[in-house]
Amino acid sequence: MKRVDVAIIGAGVFGLRLAWALVARGARVAVLEAEAAPGVRAASSTPVGALMPFPRAEPGDPLAALQAEGLALMPQDAAALETATGGSVGYARTGRISPLPDKAARARAEAAAPAARARFAKDEALIWEVRTLGTDPDHALLAPSEAAAGVLHESVTARLDAAAYLRALSTAIELAQPGAVIVGHAVTLPSTTEEALAAGPAGPIRADQIVVAAGHQSAALCEGISPAPVRPVKGQSAMLAADLRDGRSARPVPVIQRPGLFIVQHTGGRVGVGATSEPDRSDSGTDDALDAVLERARRLVPRLAGARVLSRWSGVRPRPMGRLPVIGPVPGRQALWLATGGHGIGIALAPAMAERLADALTGQPSRLPTAFAPSHLPHGGTQ
Repeated sequence: MKRVDVAIIGAGVFGLRLAWALVARGARVAVLEAEAAPGVRAASSTPVGALMPFPRAEPGDPLAALQAEGLALMPQDAAALETATGGSVGYARTGRISPLPDKAARARAEAAAPAARARFAKDEALIWEVRTLGTDPDHALLAPSEAAAGVLHESVTARLDAAAYLRALSTAIELAQPGAVIVGHAVTLPSTTEEALAAGPAGPIRADQIVVAAGHQSAALCEGISPAPVRPVKGQSAMLAADLRDGRSARPVPVIQRPGLFIVQHTGGRVGVGATSEPDRSDSGTDDALDAVLERARRLVPRLAGARVLSRWSGVRPRPMGRLPVIGPVPGRQALWLATGGHGIGIALAPAMAERLADALTGQPSRLPTAFAPSHLPHGGTQ
């Protein structure tokens, strides 16, 4: 029987990044994933991979603070994983351009700019400004009709090859603790004790602590939690064969974003496009909703018109029932923890969430915001 300090259910970005943080602290871990490989259906394996911060945040907002901390950790994450595994995770701070279709959109962007600049004031290279459509090389990517009132430019947003990041995390964990990532086996939790986990043919695993990081499926694994901590929101996106660099130097192509649409140039002549937002859907596969997103992308960036679709993707995001993710111990269940609800920004949250949760799981002072605890779920926690 395998014995570990912490067993983690789910090999999405929350589960893998937490395992990596625990390994760095000397903990023995097991990551249990029902799919055939880490991140197969996880929302965090999206082809898009845009890391865009909140432009505005109320003072003391725990979600914005955790996201900002996670984004700040991502460059060192990328460097450490690339050193450990010898592969690239495709991280680059690209900045972002957002076309402004009309005067109202421009007015909103101009009104928000001072607060954004103040929030990121520590960045000496900060750009956050509205410009009129002109001769900027980035503007040439946009259809003029789609940016009739100008373009918002900012230098804070980054991009990441999310699937490569998940693979690198899994590889780094396995290099440190061979056999720690167990895939292809359905996982069940005992209802009365957290001393044993059933991991299918892999046999039982004894763990001192269990963390359920199974995205929208987390509630189904934690018997007795009511209401459900998250609900499913399906997303669809695609990877296209295209190179938008247009002969530019090493300066990366900025993320192109407008409400409901991201266009992200990745390495290797690939462009991620997405995504839909379909509440209360957890089915797999893509359909005409993705076709509509691709059509919007082609209107916005005409150079994508003839781009070949390399892959179509769908995943299910865990949307919290409130505004905040659900991270912390489950009331009434000794040694059982939840880590889910990163809807839309899970990759950005993961580094900071993992470091804080790893501290709590290894007996160090907890730095987890109490507002994230399952006991703060709407209408209570367990019943």
